[in-house]
Amino acid sequence: MTPQPAQPAQPAAPQQRPARRFRSVSVRRMTQLTPHLVRVTFTGEELSDFQLDAPVKHVKLVFPSPGQDAPTAPTAGPNGLIDPLTQQRPLLRTYTPRRFDPATRELDVDFVLHGDGPAVAWATTAREGATLLLAGPGGGYTVNPATRHYLIAGDASALPAIGTLLEALPATAQAQVYVEIAEAADELALASPAQFTVTWLHAAPARQAPS
Repeated sequence: MTPQPAQPAQPAAPQQRPARRFRSVSVRRMTQLTPHLVRVTFTGEELSDFQLDAPVKHVKLVFPSPGQDAPTAPTAGPNGLIDPLTQQRPLLRTYTPRRFDPATRELDVDFVLHGDGPAVAWATTAREGATLLLAGPGGGYTVNPATRHYLIAGDASALPAIGTLLEALPATAQAQVYVEIAEAADELALASPAQFTVTWLHAAPARQAPS
């Protein structure tokens, strides 16, 4: 028997990432929390299987392009997601949801009002019934019950993440929190089973980056 030459190994086929699901959500109400922070409560039938099972989860929100009343679901392009109507990158931003109520399908997302980006422009003019697209949630943080001390810091845009993390800490933990905000009027009540202190650092608005 004549031995056959070994066949070269075939490269593994690249794994395709699953298509990202975009849910349609609409504004149920707007709540001004501080001068520079507004809470938008979204709802929608497509939130029926939405879950927030850990703190510091994040979602992607797709905003309408100029001239659109509602955003178009992005599609996969050769270099990432594109808006099929404009053939440009979609207006997409990342947020940490503050609260989700599965019974009412209400999802709270807090917007910091600074700069002149598309998210700020939308949040300052949106009304009940306005529609966005939402992908996620993803990420999250696993709290280690054995950890006793936490040092948490961020600016105003991190307040939702800080809030969800504090609420998930055990009563045996202690946390020191530092938050940079525009002015004293932007200080927000926070709660936690843990013992914690908050130091508010007031910064000039010009130092904050646009959304």
